[in-house]
Amino acid sequence: SIVEKKEFVELEDYELLKAFPDIHTHEVKIRIPIFPNEQNIPLLAKRVEEHFSKSEEKYGFLIRGHGLYTWGRSMEEALIHTEALEFIFECELKLLAFRP
Repeated sequence: SIVEKKEFVELEDYELLKAFPDIHTHEVKIRIPIFPNEQNIPLLAKRVEEHFSKSEEKYGFLIRGHGLYTWGRSMEEALIHTEALEFIFECELKLLAFRP
């Protein structure tokens, strides 16, 4: 993310978070990690693998200045995850216009 300077985007209170496995309420907070846009793909893959080997939240990730990656148990589920995150990110961007 070019907008978000942290190493993650924190999402909470969206009903749409229930699109992800094991989330049954909007009263939850998840973090979508942001990795640097590394041209050394094996190094990037290692960083992603290390992160997700330690994390319970395995919904997707961003590569800064590049884009979103998601997955699922099926292509349909992966598409649902992609659409959910894209919509929530769009909402977050619109909210930035109202924050000081």
